[in-house]
Amino acid sequence: MKYKNLVLDVGEVLLSYRWREMMEDYGLSKDEADRFYYMMFGDPMWVELDLENIPFDEVMGMFIEKNPSHEDEIRYFFSHKELMPVARDAIYREVERLLDGGMRAYILSNYPSTFFTEHTKRIPFMDRLSGMIVSSGVHLMKPDRRIYEALFHTYGILPEESIFFDDRKVNVDASVALGMDAVQVTTEEMLIRELQKLQESVS
Repeated sequence: MKYKNLVLDVGEVLLSYRWREMMEDYGLSKDEADRFYYMMFGDPMWVELDLENIPFDEVMGMFIEKNPSHEDEIRYFFSHKELMPVARDAIYREVERLLDGGMRAYILSNYPSTFFTEHTKRIPFMDRLSGMIVSSGVHLMKPDRRIYEALFHTYGILPEESIFFDDRKVNVDASVALGMDAVQVTTEEMLIRELQKLQESVS
């Protein structure tokens, strides 16, 4: 077996999201929800949530100060984190088959801690993970090489024995540069196929 370690991002890998839909549920039109989406995720301040060098409430206040006419929407967005994630149950089944076959699984993700706890509640194999490195916990973000090295050193895993799945090419490229094979996830269906290929290699 070439790989001993399965390393997984969370967003758009283990979870999909309904950011726009939840804001439509709030009462925004589709166009308004799209503008709100880009206002939040297109702002460099979002990086502060992932790094967590600044307390969560302060960052939310910074968003409100910058967009005062959208205070109610911003508060709704941040206080209803549970409405955002969409579970990928078919992915979970494939990962659990790999775990049953002897692979170890790790998470390597850019994520605010308060979101991460809420969003991963429905992932059934969390208690079977061999470890995780989350940006908010180490104050580093992919594609910074130091967050990958934190994974290797913390858990004593070898990059050449590991395969990483992430939805962003820049994160995949950083992984490969450090000697860890990686696959860019483009769709849920594509990830299912890739995980099934791994199962064939360990069976």
